[in-house]
Amino acid sequence: MTNLEIKISCKWLLMNGLVKKTYHRKNIETHFIKIGLLTIVGLLPWLCNSQNLVPNQSFEEFGVCKGGSWNLQDLQKWYNPLLISSPDYYNSCAPDSSSGVPVNGGGVRFPKTGGGFVGLFCSQQFYSQNVRDYISVRLMDGLYNGKRYYVSYFCNLADISQQSISTLGVYFSASDTIPSLGAMLIASPKVENNINIQLVDTFGWMKIKGSFVANGTEKYITIGNFKDDAHCGLTDLPAGQGLYKCAYYLIDDVTVSLNPADCGIDTTGMFLGVEGVDKETINIYPNPTQDKLYIQSEAHLLSYYTIADIAGNVVQQGDVAGHEISVGDLAKGVYFVRLQGKDGAVYVRKMLKE
Repeated sequence: MTNLEIKISCKWLLMNGLVKKTYHRKNIETHFIKIGLLTIVGLLPWLCNSQNLVPNQSFEEFGVCKGGSWNLQDLQKWYNPLLISSPDYYNSCAPDSSSGVPVNGGGVRFPKTGGGFVGLFCSQQFYSQNVRDYISVRLMDGLYNGKRYYVSYFCNLADISQQSISTLGVYFSASDTIPSLGAMLIASPKVENNINIQLVDTFGWMKIKGSFVANGTEKYITIGNFKDDAHCGLTDLPAGQGLYKCAYYLIDDVTVSLNPADCGIDTTGMFLGVEGVDKETINIYPNPTQDKLYIQSEAHLLSYYTIADIAGNVVQQGDVAGHEISVGDLAKGVYFVRLQGKDGAVYVRKMLKE
């Protein structure tokens, strides 16, 4: 600092009542260093509010994309907390259809974002009762005691499922060791879907979100079904739907943050600890269709669409003009319509062309 800067700074401090006596140059410089440090420390919580504490939150980082079943070991950061179970990793880079995207062992599905997602058996009655898959990850930073954290993630009921549940949840723990009983973890999730809302959407991604106040010991999160078959809302789907007597869910885009906006949570009104499913208000009709496909959208501005066949081949794409797409030239069959919003959000709907 120059002598002029010190004089101006001293005058400002005296005028604002922050000092009551004359300081030597060294003391003034020390004082300003302390003020700077205190300011940075004070701003840290605010600066970190918008940070997602979940590493590899959309499952895009992997080591070797070799494909095959039970390949969660290819995924970076995330791991299987229950060694007798076998969560699955799917990515568009996989060389085989069993773990590829959009076609894989769970059915046909595009990711919510990026090129990858994870699959979990949340009930598996064709093998045994109370069989579960889970995925875990260590957060990038521990949570602060007394602070409210907001949590969200997306799920989709895979095509192979003949059953659904209503209790997908996120458990926070201080260590990577969680008590288990057979093929099920014994824990109480901090954020869980509303027991009264069935997670039955096989077309689009369902958003589960909520919040809780941390106790300061939380370092890990685990996602899965922590209720047994008798208490998880296990329900049979209509006859003819799915291939196996199971509830198999796909997971994507996991967020833990101090900022509710990062999770799409509005705190201006009454906020409940668990908000349940926030289903996207995008629909297509008529379905089945022969010529025109109309898009029903509530406050969503769409910019681009892609239509893929059941094998994942893109057969038509273009800008969304108004709220209709001409599909008269497509052959009869099942297709997947991928709609992209101007805000970057992606919505996928299944279409039957007659």
